Amino acid sequence: MSNSQLDDVYRHIDQEPWKSALAQTMASKYAALDYRPRPRKTVECGPYSKPDLGCSDEIDDATAAYTQALLW
Repeated sequence: MSNSQLDDVYRHIDQEPWKSALAQTMASKYAALDYRPRPRKTVECGPYSKPDLGCSDEIDDATAAYTQALLW
């Protein structure tokens, strides 16, 4: 996100739908300060995540990193 996009959100954060979206994001597991990534040496993501050898972990870790970067 650009600084102008973040500034726009900040200006509206006490209004809907931004207010509810922030509350929902803050309540997610990805925003938890005790979130612990699950790194793997090798990740294999087959079609439709079958096999899922670290694929879901990688997606969760990336989502948590992005979420926390936006919030904190």
